[in-house]
Amino acid sequence: MTNLFPNDGLVAFPIPAGSTVLTDMPPDAQPRALVIAALRQELQRRRMALPLGPETDLHNPDRLLQFNRVAVQLVTAGMLADQIAVPLRPWRNTHKAPQLLAAALVDDDNQVVFLQGVLTAQEMAKAAAAQAADGKEVIYLETSFFQGGIERLLTYVMVLNEDALPRMALASAPASLEVEIIDLTNLLSGQIKGIWLNLLNATVQPLGAAAFRGTFGAPQVDKSGIGLALQIPLGLGSDAVLVGDLCDTCVERFKLSLLPSSSNVEVLSLQVVLNSELEGDLLPDGLVLSVKQDGCSQYAAAAASTSLNLNLEKKDGLITISVEFPGRKSLELPQLSWCL
Repeated sequence: MTNLFPNDGLVAFPIPAGSTVLTDMPPDAQPRALVIAALRQELQRRRMALPLGPETDLHNPDRLLQFNRVAVQLVTAGMLADQIAVPLRPWRNTHKAPQLLAAALVDDDNQVVFLQGVLTAQEMAKAAAAQAADGKEVIYLETSFFQGGIERLLTYVMVLNEDALPRMALASAPASLEVEIIDLTNLLSGQIKGIWLNLLNATVQPLGAAAFRGTFGAPQVDKSGIGLALQIPLGLGSDAVLVGDLCDTCVERFKLSLLPSSSNVEVLSLQVVLNSELEGDLLPDGLVLSVKQDGCSQYAAAAASTSLNLNLEKKDGLITISVEFPGRKSLELPQLSWCL
């Protein structure tokens, strides 16, 4: 550690070795602008020509940096800060989430920047899980949690293949699924909209063995729901059971299927089936499928199981379907009703 301006006791404080001292910056420059200037100064000193963007909106704190085509979320704090705030909005969409999280400590008055360190998306996901980040807009991480300084950042953006830095979305707040009750008959007839379409990625498939595999195209609308099955993609995230786009990066992925049994004219009962996305694969032991209907509950737990099955009779009362796994936040789907 070295002292900045050691002859003036009023402003002297220790700064980490390896900090970048800037010159010719406007006195009112914002922390992000100072960090970007420090990165450019370091690149120039090392004679490295790495692109840094987006060029048209580089100083916008809400935008991700594109550093040599790697998406980096940049967060800043004061030079003596113990914690640093990390906004979670960029982490809610798998296709747009950061690949790296970089933290920089900034002394605005003296225009000194120290790049504390970098987290990969996987490391960030673990940190968010430890803080139960679901439903939060911001989490606060210890500055010491970030390691490696600018050397680690440059190693990632220069040496590693882009595929080695996957994007990883964090789970959305479970409260986002709390919507009005949905008519089950409408869903089974292909009338999918709102949260079922946009967040749950629900689809209808022709009823039969292939309904589990999702290999058919869009079926014709059947007003009775007979001959169709509703399917929803699920997966095990680092801290929760995920649904829709959020489970795209999960290693363990499943299909939840609602399969109606019927006479020639109407649906008489419903089979709720949970199985692996790959046909025949075993479900993780301890995975639980549960259903509540009209005050009654039933459940099935996986133990060397290829599928979990529950059957519901058609009757009055709300239907609540949930999927649970030990140590993860459970997923509860919006409530259903046979007929509203």
